Amino acid sequence: MTYRVHQVNKKTGVTYVYEATSIWDKEKKQPRNQQVCIGKLDPVTGEFIPSKRLNPIQAAIRDPAVTATSVVVGPTLLLDKITMELELDKILKASFPQVYRELLSMAYYITTRGGPLSHCRAWSKSHAHPLGQELTSQRISEILRTLGTDGQKTFFKNWGQKVLENDYLCYDITSVSSYGELNEYLKYGYNRDRENLKQINLALLFGQKSQLPIYYHRLPGNISDVSTLSHLLKTFSYLELAKLHLVLDKGFYCQKNVDQLLAAHYKFILAVPIQRKWVQNLIDQVRTTIQDPDNYRKLEGEVLYVHTHLYSWGQKRRRCYVHLYYNAHVLAEDTDSFMEDLLTYKTELETGQLVSNHADAYQTFFTIKETPVRGRKVLF
Repeated sequence: MTYRVHQVNKKTGVTYVYEATSIWDKEKKQPRNQQVCIGKLDPVTGEFIPSKRLNPIQAAIRDPAVTATSVVVGPTLLLDKITMELELDKILKASFPQVYRELLSMAYYITTRGGPLSHCRAWSKSHAHPLGQELTSQRISEILRTLGTDGQKTFFKNWGQKVLENDYLCYDITSVSSYGELNEYLKYGYNRDRENLKQINLALLFGQKSQLPIYYHRLPGNISDVSTLSHLLKTFSYLELAKLHLVLDKGFYCQKNVDQLLAAHYKFILAVPIQRKWVQNLIDQVRTTIQDPDNYRKLEGEVLYVHTHLYSWGQKRRRCYVHLYYNAHVLAEDTDSFMEDLLTYKTELETGQLVSNHADAYQTFFTIKETPVRGRKVLF
């Protein structure tokens, strides 16, 4: 066993520190001590001063002030590389120069553990992270309270511009249901999960290729997709993004939205529900000519017939272009599927094995005649 011994030099008054090891003397049949001087004590502070004969590693091992610790570094090495490649640290530092390391550490914790920030303190003591020291719940609360809107805007603006350098932006809305009663954003609306609960809508802007989130915005739960376009345009203005070319699905179509896009001079492509009367009129005009050779296009292996029509929109007669697409292959598949369904409905009527969900189809597509001699006859 090794232990330490302090010996005072009576002439100089210096206290030397010896490392003593107990050994067994085989010849004398008794225990003996081997002592090696490893340093001395500072006469003023009493701190250990390693001997110059020891190399740095040996001196550090023998220094009682040095305590060995171990931390988990694997996740941090990966996240450090991702952070550098995305330049996320630089953007955070420009937005929140005083606390960007703390914010990065919180992000590392959420990424690796996914738990509430109240548990971050224990994680920060056992893992390497950008701050490099313990991050308490009290400190986290202080930081989150002081994150101002100016800093957030700076971050979202710089982050959005960075992602846009090599990407396209996508905008989508999702909803989260809740039993809560105190959140002013919780409203009854169209529930995608068919739950009879209030919900909050979250509008999210993200990169199409990178799938990186750029910006989010809370919306009341009763707002529909068609009503969110104004929020989207306000988001672009808030982030100071350059005018973009928007591609929108038919959930955003309404006259008000088209008017707003034209008034703001945005370039856009907007899908329009085919049931609209003015769309049906345009289709009727090209029904017999849409399959002309001049309209033939092959896009990514799919054959389409395309007709572009100059159209005057609204009372101000704003110039727009309407693109009509005809897919003969889809038409053939839909026709075959419809015919199979009709034959299934006919069999159900003939055998009397009716399906309640098919009641509308029975009434719309069939005539049923019954006679005492021939029985039931089902006609299309």
